[in-house]
Amino acid sequence: MCLFRSKFKDAIDYLDQIFEDLKKECDVATEDKNNNASQREEDPRRTASSIGEQEAAKRVDNENDRR
Repeated sequence: MCLFRSKFKDAIDYLDQIFEDLKKECDVATEDKNNNASQREEDPRRTASSIGEQEAAKRVDNENDRR
């Protein structure tokens, strides 16, 4: 009976370690995702309004070239 408890405890400890490792990986992945998202928000070339402004500027430049 003691051998069964020892193996059971070892199995639980092993599963706990796997859980902790997965939790760390998820935390790192979440941090990376959040960092990438904040970098996109800080980059004005990526915002919808600046993309629209860039397109509008191109149209104005094209119209000026035609004249």
